[in-house]
Amino acid sequence: MLGYDWVRLHAALNDLPTALLLAAEEGITTTRSRAAWRRFPRRPRACASRPWRAPTAPAPGSVPARRAAICTLLVAFAACATGGLRPRYGARPDARALDVPDSADRIVTVLETRARAFGLGIVRSVPREGYLETAWYDLGARAPTGPPFENLDRIVKLRFFADPWQGKTRVLAECVWRIAWDPSTPERDLERMVPADHPGRALLDSVLVAIKPDSVRPPPLRP
Repeated sequence: MLGYDWVRLHAALNDLPTALLLAAEEGITTTRSRAAWRRFPRRPRACASRPWRAPTAPAPGSVPARRAAICTLLVAFAACATGGLRPRYGARPDARALDVPDSADRIVTVLETRARAFGLGIVRSVPREGYLETAWYDLGARAPTGPPFENLDRIVKLRFFADPWQGKTRVLAECVWRIAWDPSTPERDLERMVPADHPGRALLDSVLVAIKPDSVRPPPLRP
C-alpha cells in the first residue's frame, strides 16, 4: 500500500470539501509551474534528417554543370533550327529608309509579290524575320543571273530589312552591285549601293511603290 497519498485518499472518501480544496491547490500549483516553464523556451530538437541548406550553383566541370551546358546548347540549336534565315549584318548606311504603318511580315509578303512581278528571283523570303533578298538580276538581259558575272555595272541585287520602329515598321531597302568578282572575298564586302541615277535605283523604287506609293515616285518601269 505504499505510494498512495493517504491524506488525499481519506479526504476523497470522507470529506468532499477538503478533497475539492486540495484539488484546487494542485491545479494552481500546476498552472504556475507551467507558466514558469513557458518563460524559458525549449531548445529545438535536433532533426534526424540533414539540415536544410540553400541551393548553390553547380561547380564548373561537375556533372550538373555539364548537363546544364548541354541543355543550353540544345535550346540554342532548336532556336536556330526554327529560324535565323536573316543575315547577321544589317542594311547599308546609305540604304533607302521608309516608315510604313503595317506589320513586318505583311510588308515582306507584299514586296515579294511585287518583286516576282518584275521577274526577280527570290533567294530568301522570311516574313516573320522581316527580311527579303532577291537573286542577282541582269538589268540588260532583264533576267536573273548567276556567277561567273560579267558586266558588273548592270547586275544588281535587292535586299529589304523590316523592323518595328515607334509604332510602325521601318523598311531599309538597298539595291547593290559588286565592284569586283572575287570568290575568295565575302560577297558582302564587295557590294556597294548603286548611284542615284543608276537603273537599279529605278527598279528598287518601283518595288517600294507597293508598300508606300505616296513616298516613292519611280520613273515608268513596268514588268
